[in-house]
Formats: sequence, C-alpha cells, structure tokens
Amino acid sequence: MQFDILVKKKVVHISCGAAFTVVIIDNGEVYGWGNNRYGQLGVGDMEDRTTPCQVDSLIGTVIVQVVCGDRHTLALTDKGDLYAWGLLDLADAYCESDLRKKCFQMLKKEITVPNVVYLYTIAVKYNEEELEDCCVRFAVHHMNAVTMTEDFAKLEQELMMTSFIIKARRAGCFKY
Repeated sequence: MQFDILVKKKVVHISCGAAFTVVIIDNGEVYGWGNNRYGQLGVGDMEDRTTPCQVDSLIGTVIVQVVCGDRHTLALTDKGDLYAWGLLDLADAYCESDLRKKCFQMLKKEITVPNVVYLYTIAVKYNEEELEDCCVRFAVHHMNAVTMTEDFAKLEQELMMTSFIIKARRAGCFKY
C-alpha cells in the first residue's frame, strides 16, 4: 500500500504497536496511522486513521527514535527528551525512575547500526550510563559496520571518541 502523504518523504524509522504504526521522516517529523482508541497516534484525538497523519504537537521538535508498545508510543528527541502518549495505565504505578528505566529498556531494544552512535552521543551528553554502556556493547559486537557509518565519522569531539574507544577496549573489542 502506498500513502500519498509519504511518497516524496524518506522514512528513516518505523515502529509498530497493536494495530498501529508510527514513522519518523528524515527531517524528524513523526506520522502515525491505524488504531487510535487510546490516543497512541498522538494526533490529539482518539479516532482511528487509515492514512498517515503528522503528529502536529511535535512540529519543531526533532524526533530521532520512536518505540510503540501495545497501546502507547514513546519518542526520543535529538536533545534527549522523552515523550510518551497513548494508554499509560501503568505510569502511575511506577515512580519516575522505574518508568524511565522501562523507557530505556524499550529504546535499547531498538538500537541499530545506523543509530547506535547517535544514541551513544545522547547518552554521553545526558550522563545516561546504562544506555551508554548498552550502545558500547552493541557497537563492539558490530564494530566493522558501526565504524563505517556517517555518524561514527562525525564523532569529532576528541574526548567523546577517546571515551568510546576506551569503553570498547574494556568491553573486549581489541583483544588479540
């Protein structure tokens, strides 16, 4: 199925929940479609959508990662902010750190070769050691592919590159 609204746009990330889909376009815009009974599309109402609709509340915010649960969506910005919408029935049952931990667990499952360096830089910037360590372990296991990405080449900050290499060494990357 082809959606006219996405024809001339480059989708860089896709995530699916229970009967709904959310995508990120290369400029950071977010679109969603499908079941919206709990507001999981983030479009401001609870009407189902058969075609992609832009999440207007995020206009001006660059989203770099989305993860869909059964009836909710999480979105990570380029500044490290985390947004959540949809059925958040368990949110009140957790303290902030537990909810945050669950969010990071979901994000860690979505680490890929193309986005690991970016997520690593966000983790370092916001001192998120658990996510940082996860990114390093992932990168060590996929070192050849990761070091060939554009984002890896952009690790210009000498301290960040040195820190990454030291952590990769500790994780066993340079054993001979």
